[in-house]
Amino acid sequence: MNKKDNHPSKDTTYAIMEAYLALLKNKNIHRITVQNVCNLAQINRTTFYVRYADINELTQKKIEKELSEHSNDIFLKTDVPTFNSHECFLSCFIQVFEFFRENRDFYYPYISKNMNIISLELSDKKPFHSAFVGTGVYNNDEEYKYIQYRLAFFNAGVSSIIQLWLKNHCHESPSDMAHVIFSEYRIEV
Repeated sequence: MNKKDNHPSKDTTYAIMEAYLALLKNKNIHRITVQNVCNLAQINRTTFYVRYADINELTQKKIEKELSEHSNDIFLKTDVPTFNSHECFLSCFIQVFEFFRENRDFYYPYISKNMNIISLELSDKKPFHSAFVGTGVYNNDEEYKYIQYRLAFFNAGVSSIIQLWLKNHCHESPSDMAHVIFSEYRIEV
């Protein structure tokens, strides 16, 4: 068996991600090939394809997995009544901005050279859903439809603020950015 294939699975996945991140710093994503990643990670193409169908799947899995895990850690563990306080709202978003600042090496090169991709999908997180939707009792379908639009607007706005902040090299503090979101989207309780 080829020595390149003898990495334990977790180490190989890590090597692929590290190689991808290193390439992303200097290349547009549309110019990164599977072979580029394999060469840098010192694995063969078969090993790559066991894990990912292509570069796009690698990117999406990295983004979706990390964003989903992190936002779940923050928002799903937050008690709904507590979230509706000013301090808890700010605390949650400070953690979100800290996450993006800590992972700026991945997110900044990607969004600066490619399409806007960050989406936290906050509407399915319990605190946001409860804050916007309330009891979940609607007088009619029309009323529910407009709540969905409000949640979509909130998701898009927060995602765009994060993207702009990353493009501006995270100049403002996570606390400053959490205050921006709070001032723009005061959730009524």
